[in-house]
Amino acid sequence: MDYNTRHFLIESKRPEEGSATDSIGGYVGKVLRVNLTEREVKTHPIPKEWIRKYMGGRGVAARIYFEEISPHLEPLQSDNKLIFITGPLTGTIVPCCGKYECVTKSPLTNRYLCTNASGFFGPELKKAGYDGLIVEGKAKEPTYIWIKDESVEFKPAAHLSYKATTETQSMIKKETDPTSKVMCIGPAGERLVRFACIQSDHRTFGRGGAGAVMGSKQLKAIAVKGNSSVKVSEPEKLKDKLRTLLSDITAAARDYRKHGTLYIVDLADEKGTLPSRNFQTVTYNFAADRLGVKVMEKYFVSHTACYNCPTACGKLLEAKDPPYKGIRADLDYELVWALGPLCGVFDYSPIIAAVNLVDQYGMDGIETGYAISFAMELYEKGFIRETDLDGFDLRFGNHESMMKLIKMIAERRGFGDVLAEGALRSSGRLGNTVSKYVMHVKGLPLTGWDPRAMIGMGLAFATSSRGACHNVGGWTGRDELLINEADRFATKGKGGLVKTLQDTRAYIDSLGLCTYMRSPLGFKGAKPDMEILQLVTGVDFEGGLMEIGERIYNLERIILNREGVTRADDDLPQRIKSEGIVVDDTGLQHFLKDEEFQSMLDEYYKERGWSLDGVPTQNKLKSLGIP
Repeated sequence: MDYNTRHFLIESKRPEEGSATDSIGGYVGKVLRVNLTEREVKTHPIPKEWIRKYMGGRGVAARIYFEEISPHLEPLQSDNKLIFITGPLTGTIVPCCGKYECVTKSPLTNRYLCTNASGFFGPELKKAGYDGLIVEGKAKEPTYIWIKDESVEFKPAAHLSYKATTETQSMIKKETDPTSKVMCIGPAGERLVRFACIQSDHRTFGRGGAGAVMGSKQLKAIAVKGNSSVKVSEPEKLKDKLRTLLSDITAAARDYRKHGTLYIVDLADEKGTLPSRNFQTVTYNFAADRLGVKVMEKYFVSHTACYNCPTACGKLLEAKDPPYKGIRADLDYELVWALGPLCGVFDYSPIIAAVNLVDQYGMDGIETGYAISFAMELYEKGFIRETDLDGFDLRFGNHESMMKLIKMIAERRGFGDVLAEGALRSSGRLGNTVSKYVMHVKGLPLTGWDPRAMIGMGLAFATSSRGACHNVGGWTGRDELLINEADRFATKGKGGLVKTLQDTRAYIDSLGLCTYMRSPLGFKGAKPDMEILQLVTGVDFEGGLMEIGERIYNLERIILNREGVTRADDDLPQRIKSEGIVVDDTGLQHFLKDEEFQSMLDEYYKERGWSLDGVPTQNKLKSLGIP
């Protein structure tokens, strides 16, 4: 297959009847394809068969990736593509539907990457007349794309080179339209830091390095302004349905609004699941007194919200202590954890300043914090010396050194240039003996949940489609920590639990819906309520939402298989399997023995209908109609 020239459909200004989505509510009917090399713009429909099978968002983006991205492609080559796809609910009156998906080949993991963002860009893209945007090729000079309804322009961007993300967005709005929505990269993306992110308004395509892909194309930003509305199949019935759910929607929004995800600091600290010092230990009854919600309230400035969102889960905080006093940043749990306890820092002021810095440079805060934490352990073990670091002390807890290293990474200066390759790649430059200190799965570091304290999370990390991830992999915290439906230290039954969570998240990411609002809208359980989706689209989707989620996850798996992933890659770091942690007052040491993990993985593969080497069987693929 010639992936480099293959497009999922030939150009079609007037899609053939029955082949496109223009007659389906919630869809515009075309995807915009921009070739930077040729400065060429085309539009394509999305086949109705794909809509019924994969819905939109992550599902359709993965289907396009399957057709067009070679397993042999190098992520920073011009042949890589950025595939942005909205969901059928994106931009509608359904609350919390500002999500859209980016799929590309990751320069951090060298594999398939799916990452989503909220904000306002996705809905605006749809209002401009597009269900998605595919960017391919490489511009000859720094460029940004300006989309205004049917007009698409290539604009010079040399004057924006190495500008911070906030300044870039502000300048582009002045040059185009003050009400336009802008996604952009910062200096880190331009310097090809392998975990550079794409800022979408005030939200982020964070993990995996999509910002570096954008930088490799000399594409600084994309701005969009749309003047249409998103049409739905049954507008009055949809309004009536949402009115009946108003009390549930309001209650869910109220619960999340107060603290956003920062309540997790208290939860993880109480349960002993909050990793610290590069997963050498966890905090237990320690972090909450320093970073918990009662402390957070002292730094609180305002709530921040995305498109049509009653929740406003974002928390804008302001540093109170010098030298960071007055600096503001929008925080969530994972950012607080990665640039705080993971690095031995338990003070909001430097954490806020660090988050602000990674946002302005355009870097994934999780990978940035992880890379620094990894370096801190190597420093304390003697693998890195002060002479390697321009003379500064990199022990855990040294927030001044953390700030210096963030800047060095983003600017690729000195030792920062090593860490800009990501923790796993940098370990290869520092000597083979240090790779065991990298806490990753498939090249992507673990997030803020220690799997020794919640076993199901270990399986979720190991089998996630993009490497260690609590979102794509499935967050087991509700079952293992909140409602205690599953024994968090048991392995039996976790295969089915993780499969269900992964399939659920796959269809949620394809709807264009924020996961915080899925339950009050009926998108929960073994048989999610499809009424809202049907009122929006007028379509009876094949097999229901859980089957769509399963189909998406299996499609992603065969993509990963052809990119070289096998059972050996569905594994956890040796530290998790051999070094114990204390998570409660019993004083017992907890770790996940390898034989227990392998048994859990066998159970998972059986639930999935995959071989014992982690490959979907032909019967499974046939039953799901894949591809």
